[in-house]
Amino acid sequence: KKGERRAPPTNYNPIIQPKKSMIVNNRKIKLPKALRLPRMEDHQFYNRERLLGLSKLEFTTYATLKASGQLPHHEIYEEKGTLLPDEFAIEKRELLEEGFGNITRSQYFHFVKSCAKYGRDDIVSIAADMELPVETVRPY
Repeated sequence: KKGERRAPPTNYNPIIQPKKSMIVNNRKIKLPKALRLPRMEDHQFYNRERLLGLSKLEFTTYATLKASGQLPHHEIYEEKGTLLPDEFAIEKRELLEEGFGNITRSQYFHFVKSCAKYGRDDIVSIAADMELPVETVRPY
């Protein structure tokens, strides 16, 4: 129709979010909250590809354990935070710690503006401008 306009896209760069449920062996499996990955935004600098790979592995592990009836009690995996073997569990924990889950999008933009204002090497001024401790800003 003439004169009608399409709505602009809501998001230009789609962020691949970790899934809550996945289809494994033709059955939809929902992962318990303790095993799911947090929301991973671009500005939080998570190694998203590897974390999603580990999450996929965890989905299949959960599905096979559930299908065979060998799923451990929920308190056990809630405490560990994973069903993965130790080496993958350690890797998942380290990757989640590498990201900056406590930095919000507005803090990110504030950080960028502060870097432009003070230069990226003046971390003390940037931290003061962001009203965050230097220990939080330096690794970011």
